[in-house]
Amino acid sequence: MSDETKSELLQPAFLKRLDKFALVARRAVVGKASAERRSKRKGTSVEFADYRNYVAGDDFRHIDWNLYGRLGQLFLRLFVAEEDLDVRIYVDRSKSMLFGNPSKLMYAKKIAAAIAYLGLRRQDRVAMNTFGEAMDLGLPPNRGHARIFRFFSYLDAIDPQGITDFRTTFRKGLPKGRRGAAIVISDFLTPEGYADGLKALAGQSMQVALVQIAAPEEISPGRVGDLELIDMETGAKVPVTVTPRILQSYRRTYEAFCEDLRGFARRFQMSYVHAPTDVAFEKLIFDVLQQGGIVGGR
Repeated sequence: MSDETKSELLQPAFLKRLDKFALVARRAVVGKASAERRSKRKGTSVEFADYRNYVAGDDFRHIDWNLYGRLGQLFLRLFVAEEDLDVRIYVDRSKSMLFGNPSKLMYAKKIAAAIAYLGLRRQDRVAMNTFGEAMDLGLPPNRGHARIFRFFSYLDAIDPQGITDFRTTFRKGLPKGRRGAAIVISDFLTPEGYADGLKALAGQSMQVALVQIAAPEEISPGRVGDLELIDMETGAKVPVTVTPRILQSYRRTYEAFCEDLRGFARRFQMSYVHAPTDVAFEKLIFDVLQQGGIVGGR
């Protein structure tokens, strides 16, 4: 890790461990540059795939002369092409992400930084965006490991504000691009719902991964008595009397919300990961994101 970045998002030892992983792309993605990812498109890289008959105009360098010596016919060797991948990262910057200790936003930043690092390390084209009431197209697609410092600086500077509006943000604010992978990092807590916006994202032929950030206090709150609840996004205040029975009902409601999001992801062939902020970050990256099909070993 170079000294030219002052970001504390990720430590050098952790980045070294990340080098053993790569982003998972289940679809064959057509790109323009050579990268460390195999697609199903036939090309001219180092891994043999198949033969086809030689036709006039084909490159003589790809003829299998050993096969010609045995069969007396000209065949062209085909190879698996190495393709670059478009990776778009979307980080929720709404005020609800400030909740928790560490905050959900800090946890989201670290996940985004790790995913950006993996993509740039493998020569993928990585873009970083934040969203709330509108989409901020922060960093356009970049390629190359040296660019990671720009991504860390951008994440460090995120200023949480406003509410989350998936419908407006993802239906009207999405950049146009090639097929690739889109990773949405959010708590997905919004009165207007997330479905319409995420459907628009999936409609761009993107392989979508959802990372649901959750604070332990959201998953299983323990406080009872007379309380005043404050909506972190709108500032609205609601006086409530919390009893053990209400807490039990809340936990069931939250579990149902998570199950609905998981089911939505399954129906639309999206990856899904539930990421509580009290899970050790390295365990999240090396175990949970692997199990969720977002990252994989080299």
